[in-house]
Amino acid sequence: MIDYNKKIYHYLILFVLTPYLLTNNCFAKPKNYKEILHPADTAQYSSRLSPKNTTGNSPFFKKQRKDGFIALPLVYYSPDTRWAAGGMVAYHFKFITPGKKAAHSRLSYIQLTSDYTQNKQLDVWGQWRIFMNDNDYIWSGEARYRNYPDRYYGVGNLTLNDAEETYSYDLLRFQSRVSRQLVKNVYLGLDYEISKYYNMTLQQGKSLESSQVEGTKGGINSGLGLVFMIDTRDNVVSASRGFFLETSCYLFDGVLGSNFSYSNYNFTFNKYFAIGQKMVIATNTVMTFNTGEVPFVNLARAGGNSVLRGYAQYRFRDYNFIASQVEYRYMFLKRLGVVAFAGLGDVFNKSEDLDANALKYSVGGGVRIALDAKEKINLRVDYGVGRDNNGVYVSVTEAF
Repeated sequence: MIDYNKKIYHYLILFVLTPYLLTNNCFAKPKNYKEILHPADTAQYSSRLSPKNTTGNSPFFKKQRKDGFIALPLVYYSPDTRWAAGGMVAYHFKFITPGKKAAHSRLSYIQLTSDYTQNKQLDVWGQWRIFMNDNDYIWSGEARYRNYPDRYYGVGNLTLNDAEETYSYDLLRFQSRVSRQLVKNVYLGLDYEISKYYNMTLQQGKSLESSQVEGTKGGINSGLGLVFMIDTRDNVVSASRGFFLETSCYLFDGVLGSNFSYSNYNFTFNKYFAIGQKMVIATNTVMTFNTGEVPFVNLARAGGNSVLRGYAQYRFRDYNFIASQVEYRYMFLKRLGVVAFAGLGDVFNKSEDLDANALKYSVGGGVRIALDAKEKINLRVDYGVGRDNNGVYVSVTEAF
């Protein structure tokens, strides 16, 4: 019998330590650091090498002086949650390698969000994305706990509202990805994720309880992925120029401590066009494909606060998903802007399941309030309308 807990601890230790192990030899002090640094920085750098340094700054890198905290109360409504309240704390910063200009280091952030909804859903969610060693390495990931009652309508893109049933479960999730820059803006990364679904409760007499749908008894979902990425965006949280391309493939298997065996493939492409100083047109295309024994909570889905806004996140789900959307953004004041967006896509099992008359559309608009105008960190409030669906979404940073 596989000792899943022992395997899980080994993987967690490995991926928590990986960023340090990979980058430890990359932050080495240059031999002639006093010559490389600007004269104004030499004394400051030298002081960090002194035993008197108690600031917590490492001698291997320095943080940009314009670090910042953002703390916000959250009150919002969405199709998945109804009314919800909570709070968000974010810390954004830049790591600068000695001898490099601040502009070379991209914006890193750590974010913690917690909320409780009218549907009695509790979500505590930490995320991070950290650029290290002059962007040579990126460490990103998340840690999450959710107690999440939700709705299930069946699998496919033609499910009916009358088929609604409820279920609930607890979720513990951890993900860690380390990416290495191969050439400028091109990264290859290794990603590990593990989730535990437990306290699964199904509505009696409904399809989830009576059918053989994968994942209705809960379990552990553990997988390893390979990620290829090209990122030429001028800003990672609110781009106005450049593009972002990411492809990934994941294997979930018992060898990794998983109760489920399947493969997952993803593709994302975003392109940004600046129109003058205040307007941006952004496009986003996403694809998700699955093969094998996919638990129903991990099936591809249409909707949510990023893709096809207007649909509850789990209203439509199936093995595969494809969608494309475009968004017009206009910051007419330094700290205030508006957006308009439209999208089209659908979930499906086989390509012949896609029907032009049943495609899920999304149209809507929103406002942007700059929390940090210099770093382009915006509070996002959107209203989306879909086919017999609509919703309001509140978040920090853009949808894509």
